Amino acid sequence: MSNALRRPLLLAALLSLGGGGCVAELGDGTDLGVSDGAVDAKDSAAVIVGSIDWVGVQALAEGTAARENARPIAYLALGGSRCTGFLIAPDVLMTNHHCIPSAAAAVGATAYFRYEDGVTDDVAVDCSTFIGNDAGLDFALLQCAGRPGDRFGTVGLEARDARVGDRVYAIHQNCDYYTTPSCAPTKKYSAGAIRQLGEQLGHDADTLGGSSGSPVFSDDSHAVIALHRAGRSTGSDGRGTMNFAVPMTRILPVLASRYPGLTLGARAPSTPAAPGPTTTDGYEPNDTRGGATPTARPFASSGARVEAGDLDHFVVADGTTLDVTLRFSHAAGDLDLAVVDATGRQLATSTGVADVERIQGSFTGPVVVVVYGYNGASAAYDLTVR
Repeated sequence: MSNALRRPLLLAALLSLGGGGCVAELGDGTDLGVSDGAVDAKDSAAVIVGSIDWVGVQALAEGTAARENARPIAYLALGGSRCTGFLIAPDVLMTNHHCIPSAAAAVGATAYFRYEDGVTDDVAVDCSTFIGNDAGLDFALLQCAGRPGDRFGTVGLEARDARVGDRVYAIHQNCDYYTTPSCAPTKKYSAGAIRQLGEQLGHDADTLGGSSGSPVFSDDSHAVIALHRAGRSTGSDGRGTMNFAVPMTRILPVLASRYPGLTLGARAPSTPAAPGPTTTDGYEPNDTRGGATPTARPFASSGARVEAGDLDHFVVADGTTLDVTLRFSHAAGDLDLAVVDATGRQLATSTGVADVERIQGSFTGPVVVVVYGYNGASAAYDLTVR
């Protein structure tokens, strides 16, 4: 990946869409959900256990199971924050709930599957379609445009009863930024073992903030047996005593019951069971950047509507100087407004509490205007782009 692509991801300012709680660039956040009694308030950042021993995945031998498992894992860019995600179906990415706590937090979500040392031709994949999440199990699902799993493959998920001492490995996007602040969080392989059992599995594979949402693989089956989420820190240098992951024995039954149409690891199109937006306002389907409604300035929508979980996208071919106004009844539902670039990077937001949201500025086109509801709000709206 070239520096031209890498630097904007690392240096973008943290933007919070609609209070959606993005994950800090260099931290996992504090919305930790479930606790089994062994995890307390200080368990809020993934950590390096002992001396750092991860390696870049390019060091893994081609054709090995671990190297193949690295391909469906991605750097997940979320505006000014980042996490790790992985493909569980050709078009479905799993990460942590505390990375994607709401549909609003998915706005602009972009995956890079070849963010590895020495790679210069990575491409951005739009993964901004929110499928669903679970705070207690700390997982979230995003739908990705273009079925990237057809190119990168998918991981296998296994409901395995772990034992203390079982060998595992995590594959994640990170670097030791405590030692080298300017380092690039490329794809890493971290070997370790299960150290504690319970509602969360304790493991000692090295991670750091930004590794949230990474898969923990069994070293025997090379299937994902847990979803990494946090660690126990001993200070402010990224070091600690243990990391924690939610076992697939808890997550898989929820996926089966809540998303029966989701075929894990499928080569055919996967269909999330969670109902999509039912809006028929003449602009749908425009729930992703790839399906954005074209606009010719001046543009004025008529009869548009956002439903719960809906994201409406409108593409403006020549960004230049824009004046975007969103009008709605705040009493009916609190809507917010964003402008993102072609890769999903957030350029501007308007998240007030009145009946009007407005963004004015100069941008390099094309850009996409995004309308969405705060915390699942729905409402009719008028949008003008001048």
